[in-house]
Amino acid sequence: MVQIVLKREFQKGRLVFIPPADEYAQANIRRELTKCRDRFNDYVLITMQPPKKPRSTGPGSQSHHLNGHIQQIVNQTGLSFELVKYCIKMLAVEEMDYPHAVVDGHVWPQSEADCSSGDGARIGSSGYRARIGSSGDGAVICCAGHGCKVKAKKGSWITLAEWIYDQDKERYIPKCVKTEYVDGEKIKADVFYMLKDGEFTEAAK
Repeated sequence: MVQIVLKREFQKGRLVFIPPADEYAQANIRRELTKCRDRFNDYVLITMQPPKKPRSTGPGSQSHHLNGHIQQIVNQTGLSFELVKYCIKMLAVEEMDYPHAVVDGHVWPQSEADCSSGDGARIGSSGYRARIGSSGDGAVICCAGHGCKVKAKKGSWITLAEWIYDQDKERYIPKCVKTEYVDGEKIKADVFYMLKDGEFTEAAK
């Protein structure tokens, strides 16, 4: 399933919807339309409603950045986009009290359209062996790629992922995802860390 806001136009008496410029949104639309073609003879279920409140989108936005790196994880693991995003949100619920609802004992993270990160927050994520450094106060950084390194100021939260190579699947799979608070003692400020054997370990710059 994909949920996206599209602009409508009338062309030669026909109602058309303009595809988004975001390449990842386009990829998600293509994926769903391919399913409709292959499984349902090109029938598509459409639910129409006014768009929700405006939020930061497009190149350079937090959502664009996060979705782009979720797509990198999807490409590396073969998992679905929705599953990876859901797992990241559930981690955010557990570690950072990300907005959520509880229905019949089940936790449901809210959509980004219904949430706000606040003025002091930052969201960063990365691909293979990237390095992320944050100079802002009260930052929240998620670095989900293989072999990544992160540093941040005191008072920030950082999340790292550790990957191992699976010989049977012939690809890297996630081994551990962990979040720590930069308190200045256990996790030092302005020091690069990486995840090794499930623990935050100081890394070379």
